[in-house]
Amino acid sequence: MITYSAYDAKAKLSALLDQVEEHGETIIITRHGKPVAKVVPMSDSPWAPVWGPNPALAVVVHEEPTEPTFPDGFPVDSLDPL
Repeated sequence: MITYSAYDAKAKLSALLDQVEEHGETIIITRHGKPVAKVVPMSDSPWAPVWGPNPALAVVVHEEPTEPTFPDGFPVDSLDPL
């Protein structure tokens, strides 16, 4: 784990992101000596599953009704045109 001040992190952001991405480093960013942020590789992040494929959504996407319906099952084509 490496620590940088906000000032230094701003000046070296691209290089810091390279360290995180290529070497799996965790970087702590401080302001006035107190930690305020942590930069971690996406694989270590609790948000990683959000960005990756989600099999549960794939099932929903592939299910297509044969006729358009309202959520309660009322057929759309039984409506009178406006």
